[in-house]
Formats: sequence, C-alpha cells, structure tokens
Amino acid sequence: MAVVDEIRKLLSEGKLLIGTKSVKKGLNEGNVSKIFVSSNAPALVKAEIGNLAKIAKAELVSLEETNAALGVICRKPFSVSVLGVKA
Repeated sequence: MAVVDEIRKLLSEGKLLIGTKSVKKGLNEGNVSKIFVSSNAPALVKAEIGNLAKIAKAELVSLEETNAALGVICRKPFSVSVLGVKA
C-alpha cells in the first residue's frame, strides 16, 4: 500500500494525530506507534520527533511529500509537517 493511501485510510478511520504538538504529546504518553514526517519539516522538529520516537519505540517514516502536500492529503487548509498513528 502506498504511503499516501495509508495516510488517507488512517485519516478516515480517525487514527491520526495531526501536528507536531499533538504527536509529541502522544509520544510522551506512549500512544503513538508510527510517525510520518514531511520532507521539508524543520530540522529541529525532525530531530526532536526522531529522539522521542526512539524512546517510545515508534516507527519513523520520512515522506517525499512536502508539508503543503501533506496538508492537502489530510484535507486541511494549512501545512502539516508531522502525523502520528494512534497505538
């Protein structure tokens, strides 16, 4: 399954956390199993999410899509840099 199709499926099922703050909160609580990061997410965000993912033992997926494209995929009127899949 393509990553974009997987994201759309998870979105329709209500299993996605959208945004850096909500994903970081979910990681700290141990409620995230997989993380998607856009290709042009800020380096500081990538590093911080990467470290939290290692601690939480969550899978980290770097996408080819930009944050603007990820916002469109998620049907949001804004850019989205980070998505998390609820455990």
